[in-house]
Amino acid sequence: LNAGTGSFYGIYCAYTVLTNVFQNLISDVSVGGTVYAIQAGGTSTVTINTYNNTLENITTSGTTLYGFYCVTATNNNIYRNRIRNLTANSTVSGIYVSSGTNLQFYNNFISELKSPSSTNVNGVVGINLAAGTAASVFYNTVYLDAASSGATFGSSALYAVSGVALDLRNNILVNKSSRAGNTGFTVAYRRNGGISETNYLPTSNSNDLYASSGSAVGNYVFYDGTATGKDSSIADFQSRVAPRDAASFSENPPFINVANSPYDLHLQQTQSKCESGGSIVTSPPVDITVDFDLDPRYPNPGYPENENSAASAPDVGADEFAGFPTFSCSAPIPGNTLTSANDFCLGQTITLTLENEISGTGNTFRWQQSPDNTTYVDVPDATLSSLVITPSQAAWYRCVVTCLAGPYTEISEPLFIHFSYEVTAATGGERCGAGSVKLEAEGTGP
Repeated sequence: LNAGTGSFYGIYCAYTVLTNVFQNLISDVSVGGTVYAIQAGGTSTVTINTYNNTLENITTSGTTLYGFYCVTATNNNIYRNRIRNLTANSTVSGIYVSSGTNLQFYNNFISELKSPSSTNVNGVVGINLAAGTAASVFYNTVYLDAASSGATFGSSALYAVSGVALDLRNNILVNKSSRAGNTGFTVAYRRNGGISETNYLPTSNSNDLYASSGSAVGNYVFYDGTATGKDSSIADFQSRVAPRDAASFSENPPFINVANSPYDLHLQQTQSKCESGGSIVTSPPVDITVDFDLDPRYPNPGYPENENSAASAPDVGADEFAGFPTFSCSAPIPGNTLTSANDFCLGQTITLTLENEISGTGNTFRWQQSPDNTTYVDVPDATLSSLVITPSQAAWYRCVVTCLAGPYTEISEPLFIHFSYEVTAATGGERCGAGSVKLEAEGTGP
């Protein structure tokens, strides 16, 4: 669609008590005026649910573009939408709030927002809470990598004015946009004033806040617009907002594709702090049991799970995926296999251990046995760092140790377990009827 310089509305929804806007594609639009891809809400709107829509490849030669433009509604719910490749000359927002009471945004993908000539210090914003009363922002994935020739260009994955009571949980907010000048910053989470007990709720936690422009300065996981309100590290931010965000972290996650358009913000099934890094969200304010793709979220039946690492919590971001957590272990050096007793008899219990301590999180253990030190099989249910056994026959034992952070796998030096007294040879006899039979045996020991 090519149009003139007037305002463009892809979908305009207002003046209704209840509205559902879903399964729409607004794509390949080129205009010259302000763009409102979907206006959600209006003067008489009580509840509007906007979900499963795609907004992509929308360009204006004008100054301003809004993906979702939220207005007035008492309850404005935006979820499971994909927003990508939006371009304007000055300001672009994936989701923009002009007004509203209860805002719930969750399970949305937002990427490829562009403003190539902007001089605006906050020219590109993933989720822009420019107004509103209360906002619940859960399980969203925002990835920004905008660039501008403007001398003061800055951007934010999330922006909220001081009057919005924000509950922020389980979001990936990554900003890798360029920056310029003394006031253009690359920010993950930005506000226009300080944090308070009322504008940043105590339930806020488990967010991935990452900011990296490629410049050595001007990258902030949090910025409130003041000289002292700049946090370059997640630790500084956690100190500022404690006890909120105690489980938050800073990571550039393993996205499937952020190199070539269209981006795919699903996560690779590999190591990430986003795996099991979230917290369960229930009503109030909202029950969230699925992700962007309708895959169940932990602990609901059918949630994605990696065969090498059991999930322990929901994943961070819009994609529930089968990854494994970031672990602190390193390449293991198990050394020799050791036994608690070198001289023992049939029926006696012994404990096998490893020569060297295996430290850190993310280590797995598989004990194995072999009759000939060549062909090994796993000992059933033997997955601890030690093995308690009651041997019934001589055998070789070893332990396969894997650090999932690599993964790195090493095997302990095998140990031959045998009894102190063993029968080495035996001679039988036969007889039918009454009489005696001579049986002979040879063995080790005195």
